[in-house]
Amino acid sequence: MSILLYGQKADRTHENKMLRAFIQALKADWGSAGKDITLIANSMWDGHEVDLVCVLPTAILVVDFKHYSGHLIGTENGPWQVDGAAVKGGSDHRTNPFQQIRDYKFAIIEWLEKHQLLENRNLGHINGAVVFSG
Repeated sequence: MSILLYGQKADRTHENKMLRAFIQALKADWGSAGKDITLIANSMWDGHEVDLVCVLPTAILVVDFKHYSGHLIGTENGPWQVDGAAVKGGSDHRTNPFQQIRDYKFAIIEWLEKHQLLENRNLGHINGAVVFSG
């Protein structure tokens, strides 16, 4: 297995640390799979700055890194809080990270379709993850 990393270094130190940890976890889980994994870090997708797009052999995963620790409370459409502190959904200040990831997912789907990439794949099943440090 090889991991192909594209993109650029993040402005935030915690995002760079979290990306390195994510890569180590991928190596542990996929190291014996014998397939390439493509990571696109800190890139723009139709106007959205996405922390990480991970193209796995059987899936695409959109990841946003958050630097919070504590007890997380939140719902799909409502506000998220960690120990009383609001957790917003990116620089556009969406209600929560779930909505942020959903917007990123559709921006990536539109970009891939516009550039006629992965045409024979069901892109509606792109997965999303919000990964917290701490």
